[in-house]
Amino acid sequence: MKADLEGTPLWVSVDETTDVAGRYFANVLIGKLDKEKSLSPILIACTFLENPDVAAIARLINWSLLDLWPNFDSNLLTVMLSDSADYMLKAGNNLKVFNPKMCHLTCLAHSLHKLAETVRELFPVVNHLISAVKKVVCKTPSRIATWKNNYPHLPLPPSPCGFYSKKL
Repeated sequence: MKADLEGTPLWVSVDETTDVAGRYFANVLIGKLDKEKSLSPILIACTFLENPDVAAIARLINWSLLDLWPNFDSNLLTVMLSDSADYMLKAGNNLKVFNPKMCHLTCLAHSLHKLAETVRELFPVVNHLISAVKKVVCKTPSRIATWKNNYPHLPLPPSPCGFYSKKL
């Protein structure tokens, strides 16, 4: 694995999650950036974090790379992938100081969500209208019962945000 990655431009991806007890964990994956066929992405760290913040993420990435290669060439880290949480953006900026060729890319879905949250905050009346429509259409037991009576063989329309009661 190290031989396949040695001396080639690399990408690194970091993401933080929680376990069932609410503890924070971060995972670091790396991969090779070149046109040749290379190994699949490799998980190089899965670490418990006391507090997922800028310093913790930046240290985790640096230490993970230095753990594999004690004399890691910082010019080889060319791409960092993460979500668009504020602390990830700041960690990416901090890592650019030590990895001059690194470009920080964020997940498009996370960026769109962040944009939607900003719009929601800027237009509270529209946010209230959308919330009211959701309550009427998605959370009203009588409407769900009507759907089930009229269409007993069809499931409820999909709801990515979990608006429907799981008991039904």
